[in-house]
Amino acid sequence: MIQPRRNNNEILYVCAVVDVAGHGHVGYQMKTLSLLLIIAAVTVRLETETPVTLHITDVSSSRYVTAGNKGALDSSSKRIGPKQTFTLVDTNDGKMEDGNTVRIKWNTTYWQEDRANGKVARCPGKEMDATTCTFKVKKQGQLIALQTASGKFVSAPTDGTALVTTNTLGVSTFFVLIQNPPAQ
Repeated sequence: MIQPRRNNNEILYVCAVVDVAGHGHVGYQMKTLSLLLIIAAVTVRLETETPVTLHITDVSSSRYVTAGNKGALDSSSKRIGPKQTFTLVDTNDGKMEDGNTVRIKWNTTYWQEDRANGKVARCPGKEMDATTCTFKVKKQGQLIALQTASGKFVSAPTDGTALVTTNTLGVSTFFVLIQNPPAQ
């Protein structure tokens, strides 16, 4: 039996070659002509999806990222409900670590960087574009910041308006990531 080997976000099954006589060969070419059983190397990517709420703690009153109308994302809500609950798709087997690549969706729409307007919004009706719909996690203790594919950082204005991007990590928003949030 071949045992899978875990490596970050994928499982790698090692290739094994066995000839009719039962001699095992791993990783080199056989020079005899015999009936072979070949088990190919297979890589399976592990992605985890977790319901989350992003809590903004750096404003005068506690707020949550909210899915607004027409694809908007803002920081207007003071309660957790369906519009504050997103699905975090972690491409690194669910362990939230610094540098992980994630996608965030609400229903069927993914968060997307709107480079032209300097905002982060959802892309309803469009297929996900990996160049604008992926974010890199930047951890600071239990808090996370999100870096866009273009290298900018997500920021939640204190007035509850739309999420924007900034060039500097120091002025971005650090979120408390609440997994499996209860509705309030």
